[in-house]
Amino acid sequence: MNRPEAIEAIVLATSTNETKAKGRVRKVTFEIPAEGANPFEGLGGERIHIVVVRLNNDETPVEEPKQIAVPEGQPWDAKPLPKQAAIRGQDPEFRRFLGEKICAPRGWEAPSDDQEAAQVIRTVCNIGSRAELSINPYAAEKWRGLDADFWAWQRGAR
Repeated sequence: MNRPEAIEAIVLATSTNETKAKGRVRKVTFEIPAEGANPFEGLGGERIHIVVVRLNNDETPVEEPKQIAVPEGQPWDAKPLPKQAAIRGQDPEFRRFLGEKICAPRGWEAPSDDQEAAQVIRTVCNIGSRAELSINPYAAEKWRGLDADFWAWQRGAR
């Protein structure tokens, strides 16, 4: 996939609103330079995916925390997606599922530990880090589908 060059923008304003369709949302208004061609021209598709990355002063991405705190007894769907993926990667049954349903058809070796499972998840979801599951809607949908397939597989849809 070709990745366009970054376009530097200035944040003009942020606000939090309630909507009927999506509940609480954060609105961010950006200002991008007007000189040159329209930065979105020629991208094709019906939608544009914009990624926001927090940067340090030296222009490197801010590191996300390694552990995400999850309250005890929190329902599965309420857990952050990166946490779900980390928990699944530690589950030998999930690794077996990945081996049978994801890896074997592609000629890959089945994951033998949580790190190898994390690599399969990153590859399937097309991300560099499980943390991206929180910010990339396409990767989040891929993860939810993979997790749903695992649930079905566990219940006999093998």
